[in-house]
Amino acid sequence: MIRTNDVESSLRLEIGKRLANVRDYFNLHQSEIAEKIGVSARSYQNYEQGKRELPSSLLFNLHEAFGVSTHWVLTGSNGPFYVDPAKIARKAMEDIAEVSEAAALSPDLKKIPDILEILIEQEMALRGLSPDELERLLKLASDKK
Repeated sequence: MIRTNDVESSLRLEIGKRLANVRDYFNLHQSEIAEKIGVSARSYQNYEQGKRELPSSLLFNLHEAFGVSTHWVLTGSNGPFYVDPAKIARKAMEDIAEVSEAAALSPDLKKIPDILEILIEQEMALRGLSPDELERLLKLASDKK
């Protein structure tokens, strides 16, 4: 039989690992991230080590300071950063327009598909998007026409 305390402890540890991932991603020390979200370094260390439950107010502060998805921090699903589909689609279209303008200056128009593929892959990696999410964004963008 699984005891409630064991489950809660396990969840806190998983959340703590994700907090450490965010800190590592931004290349910050515990004291630096703690300051940015408004908590003492010792308290933050306890959250990261799973010793204490992360209050919702600090979860909100983490989102505000770093754009981290609160859903991801709590569950580990859907990627660490909130993705606004409309914003990403708009950015992709702007990038495509820039590439198109640049390609018009270049005599080798055959490279446009390769350039677009590289841009899309970079955007996907930056945003943590899966191919399925990209397909959904492209459909969203085409439906808005």
